[in-house]
Amino acid sequence: MPARGGRHRDRRRRRLFATVAAAVAALIGTTISLVAAQADQTTQGADNLRTNWDQNESALSPAVVQSSAFGQLFATKLDGQIYAQPLVLGDQVIAVTESNTLYGLDRTTGAIEWSKNYGASWPASAIGCGDLTPNVGATATPVYDPATKALYFTTKVDDGTSTHRHPTWLMHAVDPSSGTELSGWPVTINGSPSNDPSVSFDAYYEQQRPGLLLMDGVVYAGFGAHCDAWPYRGYVVGVSTTEHRITSMWASVTGASTGGAGIWQSGGGLVSDGSGRIFFSTGNGISPAPGPGKTVQGTLAESVVRLQVGSDNSLSTADFFSPSDASTLDLNDQDISSGAPMALPDGFGTSDHPHLLVQQGKDGRIFLLDRDNLGGMGQGAQGGDAAVSVSGPYQGMWGHPAFWGGDGGYVYVVGNQGPLRALKYGVRNGGTPTLTLTGQSQDTFGYTSGSPLVTSNGTDDSSALVWMTSASNASGADGTLRAYSPTPDGNGRLQLLWSAPIGTATKFSTPTADSGKVYVGTRDGVLYGFGSPARTALTAASLDFGQVGLGDSSSATMKLTATQDVSITGLKASGAFSVDPSAVPTSDQPTALATDATLDVPISFTPTATGGINGTLTANLSDGQKLVFALHGVGTRPGLGASPAALDFGEVPTGSTSTLNLQITNTGTEPETVDSVDAPGGVFSASGLPSTGTVVPAGGSFVLSVTYTPTADQVDSDALVVTSSGGGATHTLSVPVNATAITGQGHLEFSTSSLDFGKVPIGSSKSLSFTITNTGNIPVTVTKAKAPTGDFNSAVQLSEGLIIGPDQTAVQSVTFTPRTAADLSASYEVTGTGTDDSGNAQGAMYVAVKGTGTGSATTTSAADGQWQTNGSAVQADGGGVQLTPATSNQAGTAVYTEPLRTDGLRATFTAKFGPGSGGKGMTLSLLDPAKNSASALGGSGDGLGIAGRPGTVIAFATGWNDTLKAQNFVGVGSGSADSSAIDYQSTAALSTSLRQGTHQVDVQVSAGHVYVWIDGTQVMDATPTLTSTALLAFSGATGDSSDVQTVSGLVVSEGPAPATNPKATTSLQLTAPSTGVPGRSLTVHGTLASSTALPAGQTVHVTRNGTTLPDVTTAADGSFTFTDTPSAEGTYTYAAGYAGDDTHEAASTTSLVQVSKLATSTTLTAPATATRAKTLTVSGTISGSPFATGGVVTVTKTDLAHPSGTALANAKVAANGSFTFTDTPQIGGANTYKVTYAGDTSHKPSTRSATVQVSRASTSLTITSDHSTYTYGQTAKVTTHLGATYDKRTVSVYAKPYGGSSVLVRSGTVDSHGNLTASYKLTRNTTFSAVFAGDYRYAPKTVARSVQTHVRVSEKLSGYYTNTHYGSTLYRVYHHTAKEQLDVTVTPGKAGQCLKFRVQRYYSGAWHTQTTTPCSALSSTSAGRHKMSLTKSVNYRYRIAAEYVHSSKDTTNLSTWGAWQYFTVRQ
Repeated sequence: MPARGGRHRDRRRRRLFATVAAAVAALIGTTISLVAAQADQTTQGADNLRTNWDQNESALSPAVVQSSAFGQLFATKLDGQIYAQPLVLGDQVIAVTESNTLYGLDRTTGAIEWSKNYGASWPASAIGCGDLTPNVGATATPVYDPATKALYFTTKVDDGTSTHRHPTWLMHAVDPSSGTELSGWPVTINGSPSNDPSVSFDAYYEQQRPGLLLMDGVVYAGFGAHCDAWPYRGYVVGVSTTEHRITSMWASVTGASTGGAGIWQSGGGLVSDGSGRIFFSTGNGISPAPGPGKTVQGTLAESVVRLQVGSDNSLSTADFFSPSDASTLDLNDQDISSGAPMALPDGFGTSDHPHLLVQQGKDGRIFLLDRDNLGGMGQGAQGGDAAVSVSGPYQGMWGHPAFWGGDGGYVYVVGNQGPLRALKYGVRNGGTPTLTLTGQSQDTFGYTSGSPLVTSNGTDDSSALVWMTSASNASGADGTLRAYSPTPDGNGRLQLLWSAPIGTATKFSTPTADSGKVYVGTRDGVLYGFGSPARTALTAASLDFGQVGLGDSSSATMKLTATQDVSITGLKASGAFSVDPSAVPTSDQPTALATDATLDVPISFTPTATGGINGTLTANLSDGQKLVFALHGVGTRPGLGASPAALDFGEVPTGSTSTLNLQITNTGTEPETVDSVDAPGGVFSASGLPSTGTVVPAGGSFVLSVTYTPTADQVDSDALVVTSSGGGATHTLSVPVNATAITGQGHLEFSTSSLDFGKVPIGSSKSLSFTITNTGNIPVTVTKAKAPTGDFNSAVQLSEGLIIGPDQTAVQSVTFTPRTAADLSASYEVTGTGTDDSGNAQGAMYVAVKGTGTGSATTTSAADGQWQTNGSAVQADGGGVQLTPATSNQAGTAVYTEPLRTDGLRATFTAKFGPGSGGKGMTLSLLDPAKNSASALGGSGDGLGIAGRPGTVIAFATGWNDTLKAQNFVGVGSGSADSSAIDYQSTAALSTSLRQGTHQVDVQVSAGHVYVWIDGTQVMDATPTLTSTALLAFSGATGDSSDVQTVSGLVVSEGPAPATNPKATTSLQLTAPSTGVPGRSLTVHGTLASSTALPAGQTVHVTRNGTTLPDVTTAADGSFTFTDTPSAEGTYTYAAGYAGDDTHEAASTTSLVQVSKLATSTTLTAPATATRAKTLTVSGTISGSPFATGGVVTVTKTDLAHPSGTALANAKVAANGSFTFTDTPQIGGANTYKVTYAGDTSHKPSTRSATVQVSRASTSLTITSDHSTYTYGQTAKVTTHLGATYDKRTVSVYAKPYGGSSVLVRSGTVDSHGNLTASYKLTRNTTFSAVFAGDYRYAPKTVARSVQTHVRVSEKLSGYYTNTHYGSTLYRVYHHTAKEQLDVTVTPGKAGQCLKFRVQRYYSGAWHTQTTTPCSALSSTSAGRHKMSLTKSVNYRYRIAAEYVHSSKDTTNLSTWGAWQYFTVRQ
């Protein structure tokens, strides 16, 4: 067997790597036209376009699937929920679970060939999110790379702590034939996004749901939130497959937003339509301000985004689309990212829009977008959407669409509680691509149902199917895998062709198909495989009853075929389906089928609701198996039906709107004509209403929308009424519409009214932020945002038009760069549409900013007379310089005329590139003063106005540099007299466009390094060759296109002069105990050392938490010692300082001591028992001695008479912590002594208790019953008698049936005779007990009595044809050809126990026993049957009775006879 296994594995690997490499290579990083066929399934959604179209499936045609041979191949249990779509590689199915385990299974048998766990999964309870429970592990669909022969997937791994606060996201690369991790893997996902380095990726808040994308040797993963738990962000992270490192990290929100815009897409994968292009959608948060899609914004919630991958693998925003009502979508939690985008293959488009993308979301609309120009925000007519076209609205959509290229092209979508819809691709008059609804299923799909998958043999419609997983509700109940026709029939229906139950469906799951087989994972942790031939012991084609009216019933037969010898012991149908009872086998009477034999099972369908209804037939086999088969039918009722049946908007704030969609379906079997529509009015408005005369075909539907626009605090209600006719009758549908208006208010609050930067040296910068939060319940639009200028500025300002939703927070950063030594101030102004508590407009609001510039600068203005401008450069207002005008091929410089020391030099300034069509950029240059003058000027274009001038160049390039093949970068290089180009030694691409806004630049030179910061982020550390002094110059240039390029707010500080004759270095060291005790002395040792000798007697100043202690002096070796007694608990900082002298530097140091009281514990020694009214002694000891004189412990005693306790005399505590006290208890029972020590200066409190059982007198208690044996169901009377007690006279009576739990029958006070009586109905042998709880002087007591109970024997004769009487006795009359049949049921159930029958005949004036049967075993339902032939019994009189015979196996009831049943026989 091992050898065979090895050969199998090698064969599989050869096929895996040979076929996958050929098939998948065409899909990665290439433009796809009718996506190339592939042998394996290596990524989510079949390809990088995420079409979910497997077009290489000739073996999954409708004819094959509808055959009875097609069915379940296997159902393999894995170790956790399966959310990721299975992949198929060679002979293996690859599945990954939420337990972080990866599996390789045989694709035909489902046998697990290997599995490997990659770390403990993370508990969802750690963040309180119930979306995916109980654990989060590997959720996203993996991806396979044939180039590296590796499978890539992500896991969330727990940190093993009680808080689970620091989990880790890992990217794995493994050998898909064994799961072995490849060298250099896994890679930890961490770091900061390139477009916002101020934040860090926090794995705790992030969930990795979208399928992974493999493109150009990098695996990309999208991240979102767990249940919107704040503060999450959307991230896209790229990991190199060859370098085993993170190549890029991009965040969906930067600057003005604190979080949101998660990327989850219900598991759909990131999309790519070619090299360097990535598409995805984002969820709730602050959406973009109105503007073109290619204008970069930092808030990208509720958007479809395209990222561009740079030559260095960095990610940048290239384009976006956000619906014009994005703020309303966010307010109503109708985010667009519930749906994943899907790109249509090339060939489905027009010359104006050749590359199309489909996006669906929770509000039910389907957007058709241009992938090359997504549309921005509010760029359509009247500020609407610049989408190519919009379909719907339908029900809210989760998951992702699927595409099929046959019959002109279809897009398939599924709505929440809606049908599977087919939208046909077409082009309107005028040439606009559009998607038109042409068909739908009669079935509807519950919330969390899956996403469609199309299989076909290319575009051959005879081979195509649309596969779906369905669920009844969010729990995944009644999971079913279904297959539909891809094209609508003549009635516009997508016909259901096949279905099979799959247990509990995973949320939004997508099946996988490959080579004639279909695979799907479930929330039960089961991976199902379906194909031909089915491998279960019984097979059957799914049974569809078609249409059946409500109140009617339809019957059909399901044919079960045995694939092996089986014995069927039960059949049961679920829901609206039932099996004919006469056809149901039992374990006593099973139905045996030989191999290939069949069994016809008669099943009835009685619908109670309209629409598609699913059920199952479960077959129980004798070996314990339960096989499940799919049943389906459609309930119909004449007229129209609504889903949902009523519209309830809940609470909606005034000033906002809320829209709900309503599907109206013809639930009958005849066309229905709309006669009239009475729409709700007033605060309600409806759209998408059908016109009078509209004909809705049977099973057809339309979707309309009702919008609620509240105007005042009140409850609003109305109804939508549709009158229709069909089948000769008139029908009325009334849909209630209800809503509650609450006061709507948008209100902006600042986190602070002022920012105080304190003292900042001239030439330095300090940044502070404030937040703007909408504390209201409707969105607020920022109508004006004015940042300060000059010494205070904001590199990225709030966008005017930005919408801040309820509870959303925007962040604004302000940078202070003082140019003068003075107290400086300004303000940041924000105006929005918010209101105050009185409903008045908030108006303009201000955050005051202030700071103090300190020190001095070499120059702070180009107008100070020390600068010379050259070429196109001119001085600008405020001491700045305009280096170039918006004119092509210009070059200009501004040169400081005096050489400056370079080491320690710092220059800060504000750079602005634009307006214009695009210049080349600017520089800050450090020119060699020996080879340059103040007239230095270089060439235009890529020369940036400085090329050809010897020195060091720090370039800020905006235009394309053809030599470097780059733009928008920072570079450090050099210029020389014999070259017209800049020789760059270091460059760094920038994630933020230099041409967007203004930028605060900080250049520092130190120890040969040139450091560059832009907007507070370091972007460069270079080591060029520098001269000791330099002429500082700003330069700029334009090429064929141009920008106005300006430098303002400049502050230049020359490096300090070198220091001479340095003092000797000194150092101080303190050694203190790490902990101390209040009130107890501690000793601190120290040492003063120097690089040159220090004589003894040096003074060291000592402080404790800033309080001066006595100075100490050093010994000859520099050592010193001091003591201190801390007075209280806390952290004590002991500081030692040496002031230095003319030849020695000063020195200081600190040491921390954590001072805490000593923890104490108390021990008690007390007798276990004592005699009432006798003295007892209790002693104890408190740990932590010594103790100060005068300490005491308080003593409290609790007994039955004093449950709240009584105080005893305090006990004194000796120096060693011991104490003693006495007591004379008067109350019997438990006496608990609680000793409490309150603590002192040095000790913490402690407490301890000891319990002494004080003697009580014995109690007299008895229990009796009115009988010892009872019939089944008879009520027993139980009496308990209590003798003399002190003061408590309550007794409780309990009954405990054999095998059951004890129950309280009665509890009460005994009567004057000491008696209490209770009644209890008996069904089995029972023990009664009486309980007296005891009182102060009498002990508790319990007594018991057991009684016996007969069973109930129920008898029924059948098969007779009439009745007669002999005297007063009723006789049943049988025909002599019939058989007497007595059916017996024994209660309670006694399956397997003995039942006997006794038959007696009447003659000679007496009854005589004819037969007594031996024991027969009662059935599983506790039933038995007796039959007797009557052919020779004409005119005889009989009686028969059954006896239940008690055995040693039955300890619950006695043997019992049933009543005599009388009968006679006639000819």
